[in-house]
Amino acid sequence: MKMPRIALTILAFAAAMSTPVALATERMNDVEYLRAARCLAYVAGSDSHAIDADALAAEVSEQGRNRERYIRERARSEGRAIARAASRIDSALEQGAFDGERRAACDRLAPMIAGLEPRT
Repeated sequence: MKMPRIALTILAFAAAMSTPVALATERMNDVEYLRAARCLAYVAGSDSHAIDADALAAEVSEQGRNRERYIRERARSEGRAIARAASRIDSALEQGAFDGERRAACDRLAPMIAGLEPRT
């Protein structure tokens, strides 16, 4: 009786180990998570399509699931502030400054999140 259970356990373990590694994302620390959330807010407020916003949104959502409440709230607060700033852009100079802030916020995340690679 024990032999079939052991065999099933071994098969289940082998099946779990054979899943693609790409599905398992590493957990960001809180600072990296806040940077990713800021980058997402900048991408959402920009007309630039250089970054895959959907992939970034999915990653930020996934990474935010097990965060402390105050970290998630800080990310939302920063996102709202960036959205307000984006809505107040009146000139090309302000747009250039906003795009510079977006690049600065997102460039450091590119090695961590595959969705930050430029679209072709």
